[in-house]
Amino acid sequence: MFKIFRITLLLAILLGVIYERWKAHHRTDWKMPLVVALYPIDADASPVAAEYVQNLKEETFEEIESFFDEESRRYALPLPAPVEVLLGSPVAETPPQPPRNGGAMDAVLWSLRFRWWASRHSDGVRRAPHARIFLLYVDPATHPVLEHSTAIREGMIGLAHVFASKKQAKQNAVVIAHELLHTLGATDKYDLHTTYPLHPEGFAEPDADPLLPQRFAELMAGRTPLTPDRAEIPESLAHVLIGSHTAREIGWGK
Repeated sequence: MFKIFRITLLLAILLGVIYERWKAHHRTDWKMPLVVALYPIDADASPVAAEYVQNLKEETFEEIESFFDEESRRYALPLPAPVEVLLGSPVAETPPQPPRNGGAMDAVLWSLRFRWWASRHSDGVRRAPHARIFLLYVDPATHPVLEHSTAIREGMIGLAHVFASKKQAKQNAVVIAHELLHTLGATDKYDLHTTYPLHPEGFAEPDADPLLPQRFAELMAGRTPLTPDRAEIPESLAHVLIGSHTAREIGWGK
């Protein structure tokens, strides 16, 4: 009996994943702008993060819209302003965190928990979004190193760990844009052990001569390669490009 129940549960999960992927594909055919909702969270219960979250405005994230507009023009996407960013209401509860060393089933169960949690904490936007990113703000004075951000295509939701600091708002925008592309099916393009960008897919200009140093970071690689063993985190989206491999993954290229 338990075996039948387990098989039925797994089949239900599989069908749910297939359905969510189908919806994600049709939401990102780029026939209309992708509506993205950002939900800020005071993740460390600090006065600094709490004040920062309360004072956030949609204008804070205009750089993200401008970045996708400029990049879409490079790929001749016939859609002006392909991404619209909306700011949702602050969320008082922190989301379930992904398992650190769990197996495949742990990841699936977390995905289901996260999607259920997100469905209950998606308020305060003018229209129904296609993608949702929850922004976990922390005080950089007490959290100088951020936790790893993550996102899933099923449900098009993500978690972005960011700093509660105006000085680091532009770097935050890079993290948010990176996680947004994960919700569209884009993959990481760096070595998981060294974080160094993979060539050619992780280089913004893979055919440059000389190859190094690169002028820009590829968004899904997250770093600008400067030497064969050194790469730096970009200061803002002004120093980032969407590479051709990533463009194909999100439906911008052939």
